[in-house]
Amino acid sequence: MESLRAFRALGQPRGQAEALAGLAAVTADARTASSTRLAAQWWGTAAAIHAAQRTPVWPANQAETARYQMIARDTIGSPAFDAAYAEGAACALEEVVAEALDM
Repeated sequence: MESLRAFRALGQPRGQAEALAGLAAVTADARTASSTRLAAQWWGTAAAIHAAQRTPVWPANQAETARYQMIARDTIGSPAFDAAYAEGAACALEEVVAEALDM
Protein backbone atom coordinates (compact mmCIF):
# COMPACT_ATOMS: atom_id res chain seq x y z
CA MET A 1 0.00 0.00 0.00
CA GLU A 2 2.79 2.42 0.80
CA SER A 3 4.29 2.16 -2.67
CA LEU A 4 0.85 2.74 -4.20
CA ARG A 5 0.43 5.84 -2.02
CA ALA A 6 3.89 7.10 -2.95
CA PHE A 7 3.44 6.60 -6.70
CA ARG A 8 0.02 8.24 -6.48
CA ALA A 9 1.52 11.25 -4.70
CA LEU A 10 4.17 11.50 -7.43
CA GLY A 11 1.54 11.21 -10.15
CA GLN A 12 3.44 8.28 -11.64
CA PRO A 13 0.99 6.00 -13.55
CA ARG A 14 3.47 3.21 -14.28
CA GLY A 15 4.45 2.94 -10.64
CA GLN A 16 0.81 2.89 -9.63
CA ALA A 17 0.12 0.13 -12.15
CA GLU A 18 3.04 -1.94 -10.85
CA ALA A 19 1.98 -1.46 -7.24
CA LEU A 20 -1.62 -2.32 -8.10
CA ALA A 21 -0.49 -5.50 -9.85
CA GLY A 22 1.53 -6.46 -6.77
CA LEU A 23 -1.48 -5.91 -4.54
CA ALA A 24 -3.53 -8.00 -6.94
CA ALA A 25 -1.15 -10.93 -6.49
CA VAL A 26 -1.40 -10.75 -2.71
CA THR A 27 -5.18 -10.41 -2.94
CA ALA A 28 -5.51 -13.37 -5.33
CA ASP A 29 -3.45 -15.53 -3.01
CA ALA A 30 -6.30 -15.35 -0.47
CA ARG A 31 -8.14 -17.67 -2.91
CA THR A 32 -11.65 -16.50 -2.19
CA ALA A 33 -14.04 -15.63 -4.99
CA SER A 34 -14.42 -12.00 -3.93
CA SER A 35 -10.71 -11.36 -3.41
CA THR A 36 -9.81 -13.10 -6.65
CA ARG A 37 -12.37 -11.12 -8.64
CA LEU A 38 -10.97 -7.89 -7.18
CA ALA A 39 -7.44 -9.00 -8.07
CA ALA A 40 -8.49 -9.63 -11.67
CA GLN A 41 -10.00 -6.15 -11.83
CA TRP A 42 -6.78 -4.62 -10.54
CA TRP A 43 -4.71 -6.54 -13.08
CA GLY A 44 -7.03 -5.28 -15.80
CA THR A 45 -6.56 -1.69 -14.67
CA ALA A 46 -2.79 -2.14 -14.44
CA ALA A 47 -2.65 -3.66 -17.94
CA ALA A 48 -4.69 -0.81 -19.38
CA ILE A 49 -2.32 1.73 -17.83
CA HIS A 50 0.73 -0.10 -19.21
CA ALA A 51 -0.90 -0.13 -22.66
CA ALA A 52 -1.84 3.56 -22.50
CA GLN A 53 1.62 4.55 -21.30
CA ARG A 54 3.31 2.12 -23.72
CA THR A 55 5.28 0.66 -20.83
CA PRO A 56 5.82 -3.07 -20.53
CA VAL A 57 5.51 -4.96 -17.29
CA TRP A 58 8.98 -5.34 -15.82
CA PRO A 59 10.38 -8.70 -16.98
CA ALA A 60 11.04 -9.74 -13.39
CA ASN A 61 7.34 -9.29 -12.60
CA GLN A 62 5.96 -11.11 -15.65
CA ALA A 63 6.47 -14.66 -14.31
CA GLU A 64 5.05 -13.79 -10.89
CA THR A 65 2.03 -12.10 -12.44
CA ALA A 66 1.40 -15.13 -14.65
CA ARG A 67 1.68 -17.46 -11.65
CA TYR A 68 -0.81 -15.52 -9.55
CA GLN A 69 -3.17 -15.04 -12.46
CA MET A 70 -3.21 -18.83 -12.87
CA ILE A 71 -4.17 -19.13 -9.20
CA ALA A 72 -6.94 -16.59 -9.80
CA ARG A 73 -8.22 -18.45 -12.87
CA ASP A 74 -8.22 -21.71 -10.92
CA THR A 75 -10.18 -20.05 -8.11
CA ILE A 76 -12.96 -18.36 -10.07
CA GLY A 77 -12.64 -19.83 -13.56
CA SER A 78 -11.43 -18.21 -16.73
CA PRO A 79 -14.77 -16.67 -17.80
CA ALA A 80 -15.20 -14.87 -14.46
CA PHE A 81 -11.54 -13.84 -14.44
CA ASP A 82 -11.76 -12.46 -17.98
CA ALA A 83 -14.95 -10.52 -17.18
CA ALA A 84 -13.44 -8.97 -14.04
CA TYR A 85 -10.19 -8.19 -15.88
CA ALA A 86 -12.13 -6.42 -18.65
CA GLU A 87 -14.13 -4.50 -16.07
CA GLY A 88 -10.93 -3.32 -14.43
CA ALA A 89 -9.40 -2.36 -17.77
CA ALA A 90 -12.35 -0.04 -18.39
CA CYS A 91 -11.93 1.80 -15.07
CA ALA A 92 -9.94 4.97 -14.51
CA LEU A 93 -6.68 4.48 -12.63
CA GLU A 94 -7.46 7.29 -10.17
CA GLU A 95 -10.76 5.68 -9.20
CA VAL A 96 -9.27 2.21 -8.74
CA VAL A 97 -6.31 3.47 -6.73
CA ALA A 98 -8.57 5.53 -4.46
CA GLU A 99 -10.75 2.47 -3.79
CA ALA A 100 -7.72 0.25 -3.16
CA LEU A 101 -6.29 2.73 -0.67
CA ASP A 102 -9.61 2.93 1.17
CA MET A 103 -9.60 -0.80 1.85
